[in-house]
Amino acid sequence: MGETRGTSRASAERTARPRGNMKRALSTSSFTRGTMYNWRVKAMMNALEKAGKATGPLQLADLTALGHLDQYHYLGTQACDHVIELLGIQADASVLDIGSGIGGPARYLSANTGCQVVGVELQAELTDAGAELTARVEGLAERVAFVTGDFSSDACALPQSQFDHFVSLLVFLHIPDRAKLLSRCFDHLKPGGSFVIEDFVERGELTPAERATLTDTVKAPTVSSTQAYVAQLHEAGFVDIEVTDMSGVWQAWTKARHELFASDPSATVALHGQALFDERRAFYRAIDELFAGGNLGGARISGRRPGAREALLRRGRLLSSAAPTKPSVQVVEGSGGTMQHAAAAAAVAGGAAAPPAVASYEASAAGGVSASQRSPAQVFDGAAQKSLPWRTDGAAGMHDSLQYHFFFPGVFVALRVFHTVTLTLTRTSLRRAARLPHGEPAERRRVGLP
Repeated sequence: MGETRGTSRASAERTARPRGNMKRALSTSSFTRGTMYNWRVKAMMNALEKAGKATGPLQLADLTALGHLDQYHYLGTQACDHVIELLGIQADASVLDIGSGIGGPARYLSANTGCQVVGVELQAELTDAGAELTARVEGLAERVAFVTGDFSSDACALPQSQFDHFVSLLVFLHIPDRAKLLSRCFDHLKPGGSFVIEDFVERGELTPAERATLTDTVKAPTVSSTQAYVAQLHEAGFVDIEVTDMSGVWQAWTKARHELFASDPSATVALHGQALFDERRAFYRAIDELFAGGNLGGARISGRRPGAREALLRRGRLLSSAAPTKPSVQVVEGSGGTMQHAAAAAAVAGGAAAPPAVASYEASAAGGVSASQRSPAQVFDGAAQKSLPWRTDGAAGMHDSLQYHFFFPGVFVALRVFHTVTLTLTRTSLRRAARLPHGEPAERRRVGLP
């Protein structure tokens, strides 16, 4: 997420120029607000002042040279280069940076590709500082904008289906409701848009102490296995998901950060004070120990939202596979040329009685066909009950239903739910696996399910 320094809100308003109808006044959450990173803005400004660049124009290199003060994730600008390469970001692309911090990745992506970037950050101080620094780098303020808000909240009013890509580097671990977060990510991507997420994952069962460190020190309540993470992405509607294990690389990086920082306290103490040095050293040690323990790992996850035509095809496949073959389907020309007629002719030729003429798909669906088998539920208290309908695929004696028996003192209740296969497919599988993207033309959405 981000570190803070209170800069002029008016300055941020002037420099943040989001494309489209975006709002600055967005809702916030208290989960990651506070002191976790709030030293970094001050540290950034102190470092620029020491370099004689407290005011005036900046080059992008002036900021990226400050390393972790500019790029709050692991591997710095090298990770940004991987994002550019992996997503194939072009100059005409629009990118959403979720958890943009002080704006380092957003500036780097735009400066190196020419793309438009909107960064969403929970902490207003970071948004303001990011906008102020971006405005000092020539040519970036017109392409990079920042908004303050909790992206996981519906109150974060960014336009949906707006972005070609979204990027989030070591942010999602801080957001408690990941299922809702991923659903919102899906909604804000254009159909066919792609993403990169870098995040913590469980490699083994975390100990109570490790879990406490993640929750209390790192403010990371949402760390799960890679399998669970991918399952949630699929549940949100994403496809073509690929995971790269970053555990070994991140373990080496966090170890080097901890050891290098702790080995030379003088520069940090002189610039930022002993208290800040002690706080950072404790935090870096905690992360180093988490990765060294082997139960915490890292992942770079990429994937995409299905395109409009792909969504229609996937839906069509499911509808086609769910539809039973109708006995009335025509085999040859003429009024007696259906599969039902062929079955009747075969039965007569074999010496068996022809099946009843009403045993058709249409009649079955209307519930007017008697079952060839009677279940105990069809006789109750000595009175014959109405026969149950056949399965909609016409399989004799088999029911597309579930039956429940309830036994009470002196009372027996039998409950049967019909068309369970159809209900399951239409209300669950089809809705999740073949979601039409937002903004589809009405004629395409009309073919969808209710």
